[in-house]
Amino acid sequence: MLPSLFCCFPVGLGLLWTSPRFSSNGKVGLTLAAGALALIGTVRAINNYGAASRSDVPAPTSSVSTAAPTAAQPRRSGVDYGPPQPLCSVYAGVSGFKSGEWRRFYEEEWGCIGGPVVVGGSRPSENTIGYHVMGNRDTVGYARLRLTVNDRASSSEAHKSLASYAEKMFAAALGHGVPAPVSTAILSAKSGQWTVGDKLIIVDVDNWPTGKGYDVRVTISLSSAADPRKK
Repeated sequence: MLPSLFCCFPVGLGLLWTSPRFSSNGKVGLTLAAGALALIGTVRAINNYGAASRSDVPAPTSSVSTAAPTAAQPRRSGVDYGPPQPLCSVYAGVSGFKSGEWRRFYEEEWGCIGGPVVVGGSRPSENTIGYHVMGNRDTVGYARLRLTVNDRASSSEAHKSLASYAEKMFAAALGHGVPAPVSTAILSAKSGQWTVGDKLIIVDVDNWPTGKGYDVRVTISLSSAADPRKK
């Protein structure tokens, strides 16, 4: 209706405006009416343009996936599989020697700890032997015995105990006893390295700066899964 009204309205307005019978008050009213109709037409045009513009814009799509999250798979304990655990249990039947289970220590570092067992001296200066195996989730890197001597007076017996414990570790890791040169180094507290097949054997003696004691580490390096140089 509005378009036809706007079409005819200018003609009618001109005729009335030029008529001698049309009073000045009438002209004012006619002017106001014309302004109101023009305003209504403008508002209607704006609304129609806005509706057309909105219809051309596609509805926004969400970038968030609605797929159900996949449940995280639990990591199995190293105790359930692979070769590490037999080496961890070498001293399971030895009185006073607590054996640990193969587990993750930090990120990809796995291992187990056994001991310590007292092999001489007296509190607070006991001589002790500890044992640990290190590697990754599936593979042993090295096995190690560590003698800590706090009482030098009884160190001879402590070294004999270390050589005895080493027999079990070598049998489990390599299938044979301690080679003679290695045994001599253990008993005499001398550092050295030997190669047996593709395996590396290390005896490392570390004297403390205080001079009160020292450590003897006997290491069998079995693979590159862990660095045997770590103390």
